[in-house]
Amino acid sequence: MRGKALNLDTREPATDEKSVGIGEWHPAMRAFADKGKRYERVRGAVPSRSGALGAEPPSNKKGKRASTRAIFAAFLLFMLTVCLYLERLEYNSHADILFPTNYHSIMEVNNREEGTSVISDTDSLNAYYQSYSRQEGRPYTIRQDLLLSRLAHINAPQGFRGETAGATVRELCDEVERILRDEPEDIVRQLGCTRQELLDLTTGIGEHDILRDLVIKEYIESASGLAGYVLEKDDAITITLRGTDDIIDALDNALLLPFNLSVQYPAMNILLAKYNYAAHIWLTGHSKGGHNAIYAASIDPRCRAAGFNAPGFGIFLSDSQHDRLDNGVNYVINGDVTGFLLFHLERRIVIESIDSPVPEGFSLNKWHRLDNFFSIDDLTVSEKILSIAICSEWITQILWLSLVFLAGYGVIRLCARMCNICGIPIQRTTK
Repeated sequence: MRGKALNLDTREPATDEKSVGIGEWHPAMRAFADKGKRYERVRGAVPSRSGALGAEPPSNKKGKRASTRAIFAAFLLFMLTVCLYLERLEYNSHADILFPTNYHSIMEVNNREEGTSVISDTDSLNAYYQSYSRQEGRPYTIRQDLLLSRLAHINAPQGFRGETAGATVRELCDEVERILRDEPEDIVRQLGCTRQELLDLTTGIGEHDILRDLVIKEYIESASGLAGYVLEKDDAITITLRGTDDIIDALDNALLLPFNLSVQYPAMNILLAKYNYAAHIWLTGHSKGGHNAIYAASIDPRCRAAGFNAPGFGIFLSDSQHDRLDNGVNYVINGDVTGFLLFHLERRIVIESIDSPVPEGFSLNKWHRLDNFFSIDDLTVSEKILSIAICSEWITQILWLSLVFLAGYGVIRLCARMCNICGIPIQRTTK
Protein backbone atom coordinates (compact mmCIF):
# COMPACT_ATOMS: atom_id res chain seq x y z
CA MET A 1 0.00 0.00 0.00
CA ARG A 2 3.03 2.27 0.35
CA GLY A 3 2.96 5.05 -2.19
CA LYS A 4 -0.72 4.57 -3.00
CA ALA A 5 -3.61 6.74 -1.93
CA LEU A 6 -6.63 5.05 -0.41
CA ASN A 7 -10.17 5.38 -1.59
CA LEU A 8 -12.00 6.37 1.63
CA ASP A 9 -15.20 4.56 0.64
CA THR A 10 -13.73 1.16 -0.35
CA ARG A 11 -10.43 1.34 1.57
CA GLU A 12 -8.80 0.25 -1.73
CA PRO A 13 -5.98 2.08 -3.50
CA ALA A 14 -7.32 4.87 -5.63
CA THR A 15 -6.91 4.37 -9.37
CA ASP A 16 -5.94 7.96 -9.84
CA GLU A 17 -4.08 9.64 -7.01
CA LYS A 18 -4.60 13.13 -8.39
CA SER A 19 -8.34 12.60 -8.53
CA VAL A 20 -8.46 12.34 -4.77
CA GLY A 21 -8.57 15.80 -3.25
CA ILE A 22 -6.95 16.63 0.02
CA GLY A 23 -10.33 17.39 1.45
CA GLU A 24 -11.37 13.74 0.91
CA TRP A 25 -8.57 12.32 2.99
CA HIS A 26 -9.39 10.71 6.27
CA PRO A 27 -7.82 12.66 9.15
CA ALA A 28 -5.77 9.62 10.12
CA MET A 29 -4.24 9.43 6.60
CA ARG A 30 -3.37 13.12 6.17
CA ALA A 31 0.22 12.57 7.30
CA PHE A 32 0.97 10.02 4.58
CA ALA A 33 1.76 10.66 0.95
CA ASP A 34 3.10 8.92 -2.20
CA LYS A 35 6.41 7.13 -1.88
CA GLY A 36 6.68 7.74 1.88
CA LYS A 37 6.65 11.53 1.57
CA ARG A 38 4.53 13.42 4.14
CA TYR A 39 2.30 16.31 3.28
CA GLU A 40 2.32 18.99 5.97
CA ARG A 41 -0.95 20.56 6.47
CA VAL A 42 -0.77 24.25 5.85
CA ARG A 43 -1.07 26.02 9.15
CA GLY A 44 -4.05 28.27 9.29
CA ALA A 45 -5.81 26.46 6.42
CA VAL A 46 -8.69 24.01 6.29
CA PRO A 47 -10.05 22.10 3.33
CA SER A 48 -12.87 23.78 1.53
CA ARG A 49 -15.91 21.98 0.17
CA SER A 50 -14.16 21.51 -3.17
CA GLY A 51 -11.21 19.85 -1.50
CA ALA A 52 -8.83 22.78 -1.83
CA LEU A 53 -7.11 24.33 1.13
CA GLY A 54 -8.82 27.48 2.37
CA ALA A 55 -8.28 29.92 5.17
CA GLU A 56 -9.55 29.02 8.65
CA PRO A 57 -12.21 31.20 10.16
CA PRO A 58 -10.62 34.06 12.05
CA SER A 59 -10.08 33.40 15.75
CA ASN A 60 -12.73 34.80 18.14
CA LYS A 61 -10.22 35.55 20.91
CA LYS A 62 -9.71 39.14 19.78
CA GLY A 63 -13.46 39.69 19.73
CA LYS A 64 -13.81 38.32 23.25
CA ARG A 65 -11.00 40.50 24.53
CA ALA A 66 -12.58 43.55 22.90
CA SER A 67 -15.94 42.66 24.46
CA THR A 68 -14.35 42.29 27.91
CA ARG A 69 -12.62 45.63 27.56
CA ALA A 70 -15.88 47.27 26.51
CA ILE A 71 -17.72 45.83 29.52
CA PHE A 72 -14.96 46.98 31.87
CA ALA A 73 -14.97 50.46 30.35
CA ALA A 74 -18.76 50.64 30.64
CA PHE A 75 -18.54 49.58 34.29
CA LEU A 76 -15.96 52.28 35.03
CA LEU A 77 -18.13 54.87 33.28
CA PHE A 78 -21.15 53.68 35.27
CA MET A 79 -19.25 53.89 38.58
CA LEU A 80 -17.98 57.38 37.71
CA THR A 81 -21.53 58.51 36.92
CA VAL A 82 -22.82 57.06 40.19
CA CYS A 83 -20.02 58.73 42.16
CA LEU A 84 -20.92 62.10 40.66
CA TYR A 85 -24.58 61.45 41.46
CA LEU A 86 -23.72 60.57 45.06
CA GLU A 87 -21.58 63.66 45.39
CA ARG A 88 -24.58 65.73 44.32
CA LEU A 89 -26.72 63.98 46.95
CA GLU A 90 -24.05 64.63 49.58
CA TYR A 91 -23.98 68.30 48.68
CA ASN A 92 -27.78 68.59 48.89
CA SER A 93 -28.26 66.52 52.06
CA HIS A 94 -25.04 67.57 53.84
CA ALA A 95 -24.40 63.91 54.68
CA ASP A 96 -21.51 61.58 53.94
CA ILE A 97 -22.88 58.92 51.59
CA LEU A 98 -20.07 57.88 49.28
CA PHE A 99 -17.29 57.66 51.87
CA PRO A 100 -19.18 57.41 55.18
CA THR A 101 -16.51 58.39 57.69
CA ASN A 102 -18.11 61.49 59.23
CA TYR A 103 -21.53 61.69 60.82
CA HIS A 104 -23.75 64.40 62.21
CA SER A 105 -21.87 66.23 64.92
CA ILE A 106 -23.60 67.66 67.95
CA MET A 107 -20.63 69.55 69.36
CA GLU A 108 -22.54 72.84 69.07
CA VAL A 109 -25.10 71.61 71.62
CA ASN A 110 -22.77 69.54 73.78
CA ASN A 111 -20.36 72.40 74.48
CA ARG A 112 -17.63 69.84 74.87
CA GLU A 113 -14.42 69.63 72.91
CA GLU A 114 -14.61 65.84 72.58
CA GLY A 115 -18.15 66.01 71.19
CA THR A 116 -19.63 63.34 73.46
CA SER A 117 -22.49 63.45 75.89
CA VAL A 118 -24.22 60.99 78.16
CA ILE A 119 -27.82 60.44 77.10
CA SER A 120 -30.59 61.23 79.57
CA ASP A 121 -34.12 62.54 79.24
CA THR A 122 -33.00 66.16 79.62
CA ASP A 123 -29.51 66.27 78.10
CA SER A 124 -28.10 68.00 75.06
CA LEU A 125 -28.60 65.00 72.77
CA ASN A 126 -32.33 65.22 73.34
CA ALA A 127 -32.04 68.96 72.71
CA TYR A 128 -30.36 68.20 69.42
CA TYR A 129 -32.94 65.53 68.72
CA GLN A 130 -35.85 67.92 69.05
CA SER A 131 -34.34 71.23 67.95
CA TYR A 132 -31.69 70.50 65.35
CA SER A 133 -33.08 67.48 63.52
CA ARG A 134 -36.45 68.66 62.21
CA GLN A 135 -38.19 67.03 65.19
CA GLU A 136 -39.58 70.28 66.57
CA GLY A 137 -42.59 69.62 68.77
CA ARG A 138 -41.94 65.89 69.10
CA PRO A 139 -43.64 64.89 72.36
CA TYR A 140 -41.28 62.02 73.18
CA THR A 141 -37.74 61.73 74.46
CA ILE A 142 -35.31 59.15 73.10
CA ARG A 143 -36.02 56.83 76.03
CA GLN A 144 -39.76 57.02 75.37
CA ASP A 145 -39.23 56.29 71.67
CA LEU A 146 -37.26 53.21 72.69
CA LEU A 147 -40.14 52.00 74.85
CA LEU A 148 -42.60 52.57 72.00
CA SER A 149 -40.32 50.61 69.65
CA ARG A 150 -40.37 47.73 72.13
CA LEU A 151 -44.17 47.99 72.37
CA ALA A 152 -44.43 47.27 68.62
CA HIS A 153 -43.01 43.78 69.20
CA ILE A 154 -45.88 42.73 71.48
CA ASN A 155 -48.47 40.54 69.79
CA ALA A 156 -51.77 42.14 70.76
CA PRO A 157 -53.83 39.97 73.11
CA GLN A 158 -57.45 39.17 72.35
CA GLY A 159 -59.54 42.31 72.70
CA PHE A 160 -56.76 44.56 71.43
CA ARG A 161 -56.58 43.35 67.82
CA GLY A 162 -57.84 45.35 64.86
CA GLU A 163 -59.40 48.72 65.60
CA THR A 164 -59.91 49.01 69.33
CA ALA A 165 -62.65 50.99 71.06
CA GLY A 166 -60.67 53.46 73.12
CA ALA A 167 -58.33 51.06 74.92
CA THR A 168 -55.20 52.70 76.29
CA VAL A 169 -51.59 51.56 76.53
CA ARG A 170 -52.10 51.35 80.31
CA GLU A 171 -54.86 48.78 79.79
CA LEU A 172 -52.67 46.85 77.34
CA CYS A 173 -49.88 46.68 79.93
CA ASP A 174 -52.36 45.53 82.59
CA GLU A 175 -53.50 42.72 80.27
CA VAL A 176 -49.90 41.69 79.59
CA GLU A 177 -49.18 41.56 83.34
CA ARG A 178 -52.29 39.43 83.88
CA ILE A 179 -51.12 36.96 81.21
CA LEU A 180 -47.67 36.82 82.82
CA ARG A 181 -49.23 35.98 86.19
CA ASP A 182 -50.95 32.99 84.58
CA GLU A 183 -47.48 31.74 83.52
CA PRO A 184 -48.29 30.43 80.01
CA GLU A 185 -46.00 27.75 78.60
CA ASP A 186 -44.87 29.59 75.46
CA ILE A 187 -44.92 33.29 76.31
CA VAL A 188 -42.74 34.25 73.33
CA ARG A 189 -45.14 32.64 70.86
CA GLN A 190 -48.17 34.18 72.54
CA LEU A 191 -46.94 37.73 73.08
CA GLY A 192 -43.83 37.95 70.88
CA CYS A 193 -41.36 38.86 73.67
CA THR A 194 -39.64 37.14 76.54
CA ARG A 195 -40.94 37.44 80.08
CA GLN A 196 -38.09 39.74 81.11
CA GLU A 197 -38.60 42.00 78.09
CA LEU A 198 -42.31 42.31 78.89
CA LEU A 199 -41.65 43.07 82.57
CA ASP A 200 -39.08 45.73 81.66
CA LEU A 201 -41.49 47.25 79.14
CA THR A 202 -44.49 47.45 81.47
CA THR A 203 -42.29 48.89 84.21
CA GLY A 204 -40.76 51.44 81.84
CA ILE A 205 -44.10 52.57 80.42
CA GLY A 206 -45.46 52.87 83.96
CA GLU A 207 -42.89 55.60 84.61
CA HIS A 208 -44.20 57.86 81.82
CA ASP A 209 -47.73 59.23 81.94
CA ILE A 210 -47.51 60.41 78.33
CA LEU A 211 -47.11 56.79 77.20
CA ARG A 212 -49.70 55.24 79.55
CA ASP A 213 -52.43 57.61 78.37
CA LEU A 214 -51.99 56.97 74.64
CA VAL A 215 -55.15 55.55 73.05
CA ILE A 216 -54.69 52.48 70.87
CA LYS A 217 -56.40 53.20 67.55
CA GLU A 218 -55.33 50.09 65.70
CA TYR A 219 -53.14 47.02 65.91
CA ILE A 220 -51.35 46.77 62.56
CA GLU A 221 -51.17 43.24 61.19
CA SER A 222 -50.68 43.46 57.43
CA ALA A 223 -50.30 40.49 55.09
CA SER A 224 -47.10 42.11 53.82
CA GLY A 225 -45.52 41.77 57.26
CA LEU A 226 -46.00 45.37 58.39
CA ALA A 227 -46.89 45.21 62.09
CA GLY A 228 -47.16 47.52 65.08
CA TYR A 229 -49.59 49.90 66.76
CA VAL A 230 -51.31 53.16 65.86
CA LEU A 231 -51.71 55.37 68.93
CA GLU A 232 -53.48 58.70 69.33
CA LYS A 233 -53.55 61.61 71.71
CA ASP A 234 -54.89 65.13 71.08
CA ASP A 235 -55.42 64.44 67.35
CA ALA A 236 -51.73 63.58 66.93
CA ILE A 237 -50.99 60.09 65.62
CA THR A 238 -48.10 57.95 66.81
CA ILE A 239 -47.14 54.85 64.83
CA THR A 240 -44.71 52.34 66.29
CA LEU A 241 -43.44 49.70 63.86
CA ARG A 242 -42.00 46.23 64.35
CA GLY A 243 -38.71 45.05 62.88
CA THR A 244 -37.90 41.87 60.97
CA ASP A 245 -40.07 39.11 62.39
CA ASP A 246 -39.95 36.07 60.10
CA ILE A 247 -38.38 34.53 57.00
CA ILE A 248 -40.65 36.50 54.64
CA ASP A 249 -39.38 39.74 56.17
CA ALA A 250 -35.80 38.51 55.80
CA LEU A 251 -36.30 37.70 52.11
CA ASP A 252 -37.88 41.10 51.55
CA ASN A 253 -34.87 42.71 53.24
CA ALA A 254 -32.39 40.84 51.06
CA LEU A 255 -34.11 40.97 47.67
CA LEU A 256 -36.44 43.98 47.48
CA LEU A 257 -35.63 46.52 50.18
CA PRO A 258 -32.17 47.42 48.75
CA PHE A 259 -33.92 48.56 45.55
CA ASN A 260 -36.66 50.49 47.39
CA LEU A 261 -39.22 47.87 46.36
CA SER A 262 -40.17 46.47 49.77
CA VAL A 263 -43.56 44.77 49.85
CA GLN A 264 -44.34 46.75 53.02
CA TYR A 265 -44.13 50.15 51.32
CA PRO A 266 -47.65 49.97 49.78
CA ALA A 267 -49.11 48.96 53.16
CA MET A 268 -47.30 51.93 54.72
CA ASN A 269 -48.79 54.26 52.10
CA ILE A 270 -52.30 52.96 52.80
CA LEU A 271 -51.81 53.35 56.55
CA LEU A 272 -50.74 56.99 56.22
CA ALA A 273 -53.65 57.79 53.90
CA LYS A 274 -56.05 56.27 56.45
CA TYR A 275 -55.10 58.95 59.00
CA ASN A 276 -55.12 61.91 56.65
CA TYR A 277 -56.87 64.07 59.26
CA ALA A 278 -53.82 64.13 61.55
CA ALA A 279 -51.70 67.26 61.46
CA HIS A 280 -48.64 65.43 62.81
CA ILE A 281 -47.63 61.80 62.67
CA TRP A 282 -44.77 60.62 64.89
CA LEU A 283 -43.17 57.31 63.96
CA THR A 284 -40.61 55.11 65.64
CA GLY A 285 -39.24 51.60 65.22
CA HIS A 286 -36.23 49.34 65.49
CA SER A 287 -34.34 47.73 62.57
CA LYS A 288 -36.74 47.34 59.66
CA GLY A 289 -39.41 49.11 61.71
CA GLY A 290 -37.11 52.14 61.89
CA HIS A 291 -36.46 51.87 58.15
CA ASN A 292 -40.20 51.90 57.42
CA ALA A 293 -40.66 54.85 59.80
CA ILE A 294 -37.99 56.86 57.98
CA TYR A 295 -39.51 55.83 54.64
CA ALA A 296 -42.86 57.23 55.81
CA ALA A 297 -41.12 60.50 56.72
CA SER A 298 -39.73 60.66 53.17
CA ILE A 299 -43.13 60.45 51.46
CA ASP A 300 -45.37 62.41 53.83
CA PRO A 301 -44.42 65.90 55.07
CA ARG A 302 -46.53 65.40 58.21
CA CYS A 303 -44.28 62.58 59.41
CA ARG A 304 -41.24 62.73 61.68
CA ALA A 305 -39.42 59.49 62.41
CA ALA A 306 -36.93 58.06 64.89
CA GLY A 307 -35.26 54.77 64.04
CA PHE A 308 -32.87 52.58 65.98
CA ASN A 309 -30.27 50.48 64.12
CA ALA A 310 -32.26 50.93 60.90
CA PRO A 311 -30.75 49.90 57.52
CA GLY A 312 -30.41 52.42 54.72
CA PHE A 313 -31.96 52.79 51.26
CA GLY A 314 -31.09 52.46 47.62
CA ILE A 315 -30.06 55.76 46.06
CA PHE A 316 -32.71 55.91 43.34
CA LEU A 317 -35.35 57.91 45.14
CA SER A 318 -37.23 60.97 43.99
CA ASP A 319 -35.78 64.38 44.81
CA SER A 320 -38.60 65.08 47.25
CA GLN A 321 -37.86 61.82 49.09
CA HIS A 322 -34.18 62.68 49.26
CA ASP A 323 -35.06 66.01 50.87
CA ARG A 324 -37.55 64.53 53.33
CA LEU A 325 -35.31 61.69 54.47
CA ASP A 326 -33.77 64.34 56.67
CA ASN A 327 -37.05 64.27 58.61
CA GLY A 328 -35.88 60.98 60.07
CA VAL A 329 -33.21 60.39 62.74
CA ASN A 330 -31.46 57.03 62.87
CA TYR A 331 -29.63 56.07 66.05
CA VAL A 332 -27.06 53.37 65.38
CA ILE A 333 -24.87 51.68 67.97
CA ASN A 334 -21.23 51.69 66.92
CA GLY A 335 -20.39 48.20 65.67
CA ASP A 336 -23.90 47.27 64.55
CA VAL A 337 -23.82 45.91 60.99
CA THR A 338 -27.48 46.35 60.04
CA GLY A 339 -27.49 50.06 60.86
CA PHE A 340 -24.65 50.60 58.37
CA LEU A 341 -26.12 48.72 55.40
CA LEU A 342 -26.66 50.49 52.06
CA PHE A 343 -26.88 54.28 51.64
CA HIS A 344 -27.92 56.67 54.41
CA LEU A 345 -29.44 60.05 53.62
CA GLU A 346 -31.30 60.44 56.89
CA ARG A 347 -29.72 62.05 59.95
CA ARG A 348 -27.72 59.24 61.51
CA ILE A 349 -26.17 59.52 64.95
CA VAL A 350 -23.69 56.80 65.85
CA ILE A 351 -23.78 55.97 69.53
CA GLU A 352 -21.08 54.36 71.65
CA SER A 353 -21.96 52.03 74.50
CA ILE A 354 -19.56 51.30 77.33
CA ASP A 355 -21.83 48.45 78.36
CA SER A 356 -21.47 44.91 77.00
CA PRO A 357 -23.78 43.79 74.18
CA VAL A 358 -26.73 41.53 74.84
CA PRO A 359 -25.24 38.02 75.19
CA GLU A 360 -27.91 36.41 73.03
CA GLY A 361 -26.93 38.54 70.05
CA PHE A 362 -25.27 36.97 67.00
CA SER A 363 -21.51 37.51 67.23
CA LEU A 364 -21.22 39.35 63.90
CA ASN A 365 -24.15 41.61 64.72
CA LYS A 366 -24.21 41.50 68.51
CA TRP A 367 -25.04 45.19 68.87
CA HIS A 368 -28.19 45.07 66.77
CA ARG A 369 -30.80 44.09 69.32
CA LEU A 370 -32.97 46.82 70.79
CA ASP A 371 -32.01 45.69 74.30
CA ASN A 372 -28.58 47.27 73.75
CA PHE A 373 -30.19 50.73 73.83
CA PHE A 374 -31.88 50.29 77.19
CA SER A 375 -28.69 50.83 79.16
CA ILE A 376 -29.30 54.37 78.00
CA ASP A 377 -27.32 56.12 80.74
CA ASP A 378 -24.19 54.38 79.47
CA LEU A 379 -24.55 55.57 75.87
CA THR A 380 -22.47 58.39 74.41
CA VAL A 381 -22.16 59.86 70.95
CA SER A 382 -19.37 58.08 69.10
CA GLU A 383 -16.40 59.83 67.54
CA LYS A 384 -14.67 56.93 65.80
CA ILE A 385 -16.58 54.33 63.80
CA LEU A 386 -15.51 50.69 64.10
CA SER A 387 -13.98 49.08 61.02
CA ILE A 388 -16.59 46.31 60.83
CA ALA A 389 -19.34 48.92 60.51
CA ILE A 390 -17.52 50.90 57.81
CA CYS A 391 -16.68 47.70 55.89
CA SER A 392 -20.29 46.50 55.99
CA GLU A 393 -21.44 49.83 54.58
CA TRP A 394 -18.87 49.93 51.79
CA ILE A 395 -19.33 46.27 50.84
CA THR A 396 -23.11 46.53 50.57
CA GLN A 397 -22.82 49.75 48.58
CA ILE A 398 -20.37 48.18 46.11
CA LEU A 399 -22.54 45.05 45.80
CA TRP A 400 -25.61 47.19 45.22
CA LEU A 401 -23.91 49.20 42.49
CA SER A 402 -22.54 46.03 40.85
CA LEU A 403 -25.99 44.42 40.80
CA VAL A 404 -27.52 47.53 39.27
CA PHE A 405 -24.81 47.55 36.57
CA LEU A 406 -25.26 43.83 35.81
CA ALA A 407 -29.02 44.28 35.61
CA GLY A 408 -28.62 47.16 33.17
CA TYR A 409 -26.09 45.21 31.12
CA GLY A 410 -28.44 42.21 31.00
CA VAL A 411 -31.27 44.41 29.75
CA ILE A 412 -29.04 45.78 26.97
CA ARG A 413 -27.99 42.28 25.92
CA LEU A 414 -31.61 41.13 25.93
CA CYS A 415 -32.65 44.07 23.76
CA ALA A 416 -29.84 43.29 21.32
CA ARG A 417 -30.97 39.67 21.02
CA MET A 418 -34.57 40.73 20.50
CA CYS A 419 -33.42 43.03 17.72
CA ASN A 420 -31.60 40.12 16.06
CA ILE A 421 -34.67 37.91 16.35
CA CYS A 422 -36.87 40.61 14.85
CA GLY A 423 -34.41 41.17 12.01
CA ILE A 424 -33.48 44.71 13.04
CA PRO A 425 -29.91 45.31 11.85
CA ILE A 426 -27.37 46.41 14.46
CA GLN A 427 -24.39 48.25 13.03
CA ARG A 428 -21.04 47.02 14.30
CA THR A 429 -17.83 48.81 13.51
CA THR A 430 -14.86 46.62 12.68
CA LYS A 431 -11.28 47.50 11.98
